[in-house]
Formats: sequence, C-alpha cells, structure tokens
Amino acid sequence: MKQLILTIIFFITITSILCGQVTDEDGRVILNERINKDSLQYLAIHNFREKHCNGIIDYSYAKFLDTADFSRCFFADSLKLRRVCFSKGCDFEWTEFHGVADFWYTIFDKTTFFGKCIFSGTADFRFAKFNEEVFFDNATLPDTLNFSHINHIQNEIDLTVAKTKPNSVCYINLFNSDISKIKIDYNKFKLCFDEINKDSTQDKLTEDQISSVYSSLLEKFKRSGMTESYKKLDLEFKAWKSCCGNSIFERFINCSAYLIQKYWWNFGYEKWRIFIWVAAFLLIFTIVTYVKFDYLMGNIYTIKFIHNFQEKYENLITARKTFYRITCSFIYSSVLFFGLKIEYDEIKFISLWTFYIFLIYTTGLICIAYLFNFVISK
Repeated sequence: MKQLILTIIFFITITSILCGQVTDEDGRVILNERINKDSLQYLAIHNFREKHCNGIIDYSYAKFLDTADFSRCFFADSLKLRRVCFSKGCDFEWTEFHGVADFWYTIFDKTTFFGKCIFSGTADFRFAKFNEEVFFDNATLPDTLNFSHINHIQNEIDLTVAKTKPNSVCYINLFNSDISKIKIDYNKFKLCFDEINKDSTQDKLTEDQISSVYSSLLEKFKRSGMTESYKKLDLEFKAWKSCCGNSIFERFINCSAYLIQKYWWNFGYEKWRIFIWVAAFLLIFTIVTYVKFDYLMGNIYTIKFIHNFQEKYENLITARKTFYRITCSFIYSSVLFFGLKIEYDEIKFISLWTFYIFLIYTTGLICIAYLFNFVISK
C-alpha cells in the first residue's frame, strides 16, 4: 500500500511538471500544453532528449539544476525559455525548432551546444547572458536571429560555422550588443532593426542608433581581416545612408551622390570602371567635336598643330577626308581632356561652345585624378 501511495505521488509530481504527457507512434513523449512557471523555480528534471513537442512549450523562469539535455527534440510550435537559468549547461544538438525559439533574458552559465540544430522561424536571444562558450557548429540559421541587447559574452560567439537555408540569408539584429564578441560571415547575414525592446517607449531606432551598429560591425570586420564581409556591409551601409536626411532636398542630395559614386567606381571597390568612363567620355566628346569641328577650330579654341594637320586633308577625297576629320576630332578632344591647362589666348569667342571646351577640360581633370588614385593604390 505504501508503495502504491509513493507511486501515485510520483505520478502526480511528474504530471504537474509536464502538464499532460502522451506518446507518439514511436513511443516518443509528446508535450502539448503550457508549463506552469510557478512550479518551475528549480527544475530537477533535465533529460528531454528526443521529445516530440506539438504545442507551445513554456519553461520560462525555470532554473535547471543539472545539465539540460534537449538534444534531438522536435518542437513543432514555440519553445519559450524566458528568464531561464541553465546553471550546469545545456545541449540542443540536432534539435529542430519549427516555431519561435524564445530565449529572452536566459542565462547560459556553462557550455551550450546548438550544433546541427535547425531553426526554421525566429530565434530570439534578447538580453541573454553567455557566461561560457556556446557552439553553433553546422546549425541551420533561422530566418531572423535576434541578438540584440547581449552584452554578457565570456567567449566569442562564432556564427561563421553555422549555415543558412539554401538561397537565403539570416536577418540578424545586433542593436546594443557587444559586437566585438560576435563573429559572423556577412555573406550569410543581413542586418535588421525591426525588433525593439517592448519595455521601451521608442517606436523605432534612430538613424544614429542604426549607424552605430553598422560602424561597430564594420570595425569588427576590419580588425578581423574579413574583406568580403566588410565590402558587402560597407556598400549596404552607404545605400542605407543615401535614404537618410531631415528633408526631401537633403535626401535628394544624398541619393544623387550615392548613385554617382556607385556607378562611377562602386565607392572604390571597382576602380577599373574609371577606364570605361574615360573611354565613354572620349567617344562622346569625339562625336560632338566631329559635328562642330570646323566651328570649334575656327571660332572657339584653336590647337595649332591640329590646325596645320587640318589644312592637309582639305583637298582629299571624301572617304579619306572623313577618316582624317574623325582622327582630328579625337586628337582635339584628347588634348583638351588630358591637358593640364588651357591656353586662354587661343579662346576667340565666348559662347555655349566655349563652355563645352571647359566641360571637356574639367571632366578630364576629374578622370585624371581618379586614374592617379588607381595607380598609387596598386
């Protein structure tokens, strides 16, 4: 009889913790209901290995007294582990999260394993504390990873060893976190700033707050020598800044400057584009000069050695004359384009075509400056 009573008490205790436990066809435990947090202040049960969970599982406010083994579990809905303390470590290897994995304010006191686990939706680690190492080796990253407000990181969290879903990136929020302790490969990630602490009265992040995150992450990539990640983030940052401004006019100026820099040489990342622009400008100027060549030489700006050459082809047949005219137009444009100064004494008449001469000259000076930068940066 005594043994029967003890068995009943044990059964009631387990039932109060697990709140309705059934098994699937393979005999794995299926958890369906929300856990009562008041009964979980100190949770001695620690082996949840290979559990199949259909409903919302809520272990919030629990303190696990031993290593918590959640490996190879299947969570079809949300898993809530808010303000949980894993005092002896935890293991989530090979676990599948098909709902929200909620780790708000969770304390990871010992080594934590997320290796080979699968995050399908959102993983929320806001305000979490990592007091020892955490491993994400070969884990599948979620659509959104909220790593904001994380400033207690004992060892660097390496997310470069994780992977993304095919043809996708993981959106990550790093606002107000110790970015120096978080390592990511930006080919797998994209910054997002949608989530804000719900306790805050702030509706959205300010431009300064967002800019601070970009700057901190760029500095992290620079120190780590991650050039490809730095380039991708830097271009993204510049695109974001082009949309900023306190007025429509300021945003227009920022956007215009961005487009010029982007297509001119992609902010210095594709300097070879300068040669294409030089060739394009020379082609355009040669065509325009060809149309007005005689007028430019005779009435606007005369280049003496071209004038002497011009006199020789005046009596040639049409085909050869056209060829020499094109050649002279190209030389005329090139002398102005690559010339370091204009002979003002040769300017005969001030008109719109005079400004065309100065347009060629000014454009050439700008291109020469960028070409010089290309040479010295090699």
